[in-house]
Amino acid sequence: FIEQVAVWEQISNPYFDEALGITFPAGGPTPTNTDYKPWNTQIATYLCPSDLQQVSARLIAATNYAFSHGDGFWECNSTRDAAGRPINIGQHRGLFKVRFQLGFRDCLDGLSNTVAMAEMTRTDGSRDIKGNIAYGLGNAFRDTPRASCWDAVIDPLRPTSYRPGVQLTSETLDGARSRGNNWVHGSPYWCGILTVFPPNAPNCARSAAPGTAGGIFTASSRHPGGCHVLMADGAVRFVTESIDTGNLNAGSPGSGGPTAPPVGAASPYGLWGSLGTISGRETLSTNDL
Repeated sequence: FIEQVAVWEQISNPYFDEALGITFPAGGPTPTNTDYKPWNTQIATYLCPSDLQQVSARLIAATNYAFSHGDGFWECNSTRDAAGRPINIGQHRGLFKVRFQLGFRDCLDGLSNTVAMAEMTRTDGSRDIKGNIAYGLGNAFRDTPRASCWDAVIDPLRPTSYRPGVQLTSETLDGARSRGNNWVHGSPYWCGILTVFPPNAPNCARSAAPGTAGGIFTASSRHPGGCHVLMADGAVRFVTESIDTGNLNAGSPGSGGPTAPPVGAASPYGLWGSLGTISGRETLSTNDL
């Protein structure tokens, strides 16, 4: 539906690279393999015109649109064990879930009241909070997200930037591990948002590696005051930075931490959190935006 049949044909069939003398299987290699040309193909539709930052110097192409994983951030990337069995059951509360297929029938809160996708901003090469990810925050991040993943990392003199000394994934690794810098990777680290912090707030991860389990990955944009979100019924709404986020020092739902709501509880993160869950049975809706 985005007029990229040629790229899809390359991905869906075995692909022979003459220069390398390698035949890649249908479906392609791992998402971080820079030798595979389809992964390096920038799809213009995946970039928001308002995000004027250059695509990463690294070959793999970028995106400005992310899938919603709900409000359970502590194990948001850890859904199955090595044998394929479900783990961390009850913590994955959004419309998208790594290594699972969910459908409209799973959205018990109603399609019009559930966030499906949102905008996210790529880094501009500075230490901006929108496009970069702070990491290495430990268990305090799980139990007190506002204090550990917001107050502790923002520079009080430059509130749109991280403090000096805060570790950022884009600065400590290969320069590409930041928001949106891999359009094909399913990890929330690159292509996901959590409905915890409001739009344009900081991003935090447990470690620099995208495969680690936890992270608060925030919706963001270059639009003044908020960002656009796509609801599961297809409606696009503008969500402001001032949206109700409830108690941001409540722990990740179902994680078992001392401040965490139990599995199945309503979201502690106000209207924004409730719009991220698919079966939280909250009474809040988009009418409250």
